[in-house]
Amino acid sequence: MQISYVNVFVGGLARATELYRDKLGLRLEFCSKEPGHASFSAGSVRLGVVSTGPDQAQLVGRHAGVGFDVADLEAEHARPRGSRRSRA
Repeated sequence: MQISYVNVFVGGLARATELYRDKLGLRLEFCSKEPGHASFSAGSVRLGVVSTGPDQAQLVGRHAGVGFDVADLEAEHARPRGSRRSRA
């Protein structure tokens, strides 16, 4: 199991795109002004930024989601709780 993507809330899509692409050098995979989402390649993990609405300032900087890749989703789901420790 490995992390596939992490999404974070941002206050402005254009400013976040400038930061991650132009200042930090991450490759922009796609950007959509509606609904306000961009995705960047950060090695084996994608970083997504999600623009907040005007009444959602308290969300800026918080994560909006984390996704994992697994070889066999059904097997992972069937594993007993507590046995999901790192195999690295």
